[in-house]
Amino acid sequence: MIKSLCIILGTFGPAKECDKNLELKKTQTSIQVSSLKEVLRDTHVEVFGDSASVAKINMAWAHIAIENGRGKLVYNYNLGNIGTHATKATVPFYKVAGSRFRSFLSFKEGARTYWKLLKNKCRIALFYFNAGDAKSAAFSLKNCGYYVSDAQEYYMGMQSLFVETSKIK
Repeated sequence: MIKSLCIILGTFGPAKECDKNLELKKTQTSIQVSSLKEVLRDTHVEVFGDSASVAKINMAWAHIAIENGRGKLVYNYNLGNIGTHATKATVPFYKVAGSRFRSFLSFKEGARTYWKLLKNKCRIALFYFNAGDAKSAAFSLKNCGYYVSDAQEYYMGMQSLFVETSKIK
């Protein structure tokens, strides 16, 4: 029998048993616009060592809003619908329609992971977030594999949400 290491649990066991131990119940953890912007600002400083521009925070909000139904469809503190390995669990996750998504203990943990993912896998998108360029941001996110939806529709949604949230403090 092949053994795997359950990193989070610190135990050895069969891979399927590890998956069962890391799979969590999908729990709704909605967040309001102002609270999301605050946690994005705070965690940006933690991840990047400096404050984010207003445009960058607003674009991140727009991106998360398109992924998580404007903060109403957030589950297990996962900001941005961050996925995990499709067949082998190494971090806590929940499932939606057979797909695995990361589970977090708090919005701060979810936001830190969101920023780190963009920093490490979609860095060019952050340049466009900062510039307030929803079209280039959306296409950059598509090119780095963040989403599989139609890029034009995704861009139009991000643009609309960016304009909307830019009016909100």
